[in-house]
Amino acid sequence: MLLGSYLDGTEIKKYLFGYNREYLTTFKDPCQAYKSVFDIKKLPEDFKMPKTNKDFFRTLDSIMLVSSRVIRFCVDNGYKNISFINLPGTDYHWLIPKNTVKYDYKTRDVLFLDYSRKCKAYNQILGPTPVCLVDKTPLGDNFYRTDLSFGSSIVALHPLICIGTTTKEKIKAAGLTGCTFRQIFDKYDQLPDLRAQFKL
Repeated sequence: MLLGSYLDGTEIKKYLFGYNREYLTTFKDPCQAYKSVFDIKKLPEDFKMPKTNKDFFRTLDSIMLVSSRVIRFCVDNGYKNISFINLPGTDYHWLIPKNTVKYDYKTRDVLFLDYSRKCKAYNQILGPTPVCLVDKTPLGDNFYRTDLSFGSSIVALHPLICIGTTTKEKIKAAGLTGCTFRQIFDKYDQLPDLRAQFKL
């Protein structure tokens, strides 16, 4: 059964926070890198957006940047619990859904690597796709984030942005550009073996 879609944007070949997250050193918190990027509320002021006009972009550290057209789309459709943080010097905003869905890490056999006792978090969490959710009910018409963040402390730990099937169709009908969708099902015939891939 189709539950919804994982939303992605056109990749920008740059890191918003810098490789190895140099920008985060300004926070003076040694455990900041172990937190989700959604916990950061301040953005760099010198990031340059591509000249091509698209509505959805994703940086190499998985920050979803959207145009004012996306904000208007969300307002017109009455979507709740979404924040937009302006990227200084641009007309783009960081899209941060607040509605949370539980990720089924047991079924997906997600890899949790390099635990830090000091920060009480993992350095790497791998295996985000295909997306597996605990609740097998189709997602409603809105934007959601997974409760689990994926990636690494070197680049970024980030939730996945998921949307309902109706939301996907509305995005397509509105002509919003730069986005891609990966379907989320209640179950899959076969899941990639990450332990074999990483020889663990």
